[in-house]
Amino acid sequence: MNVDNDTLSQLLIKLDQRQDILERREDQHHVELITAITKLNTQMETILGGYQPGRLQSLEVRTDVLTRFKYMTLGASAVIGTLASAIVSVLLHVWKAK
Repeated sequence: MNVDNDTLSQLLIKLDQRQDILERREDQHHVELITAITKLNTQMETILGGYQPGRLQSLEVRTDVLTRFKYMTLGASAVIGTLASAIVSVLLHVWKAK
């Protein structure tokens, strides 16, 4: 099978064009991947406090304080409710006794 030089050069040109297209796609994929990693890195730094060490730890401490306050409030309201119920019961008993 004899192939002339023009056909070979056209095939080589087409192969080069295909290779360029594939390389551009690969480069675009790499750029998209690097962009996504950069965004994730930025979001991670924001969540962890970036250049403010201890920011996440301070939020955890504040959450613990609020949780303790919530349970103290619930306990105090239970005690106050119990005392109010007992006082009303005693007052009703005294009032009925008269």
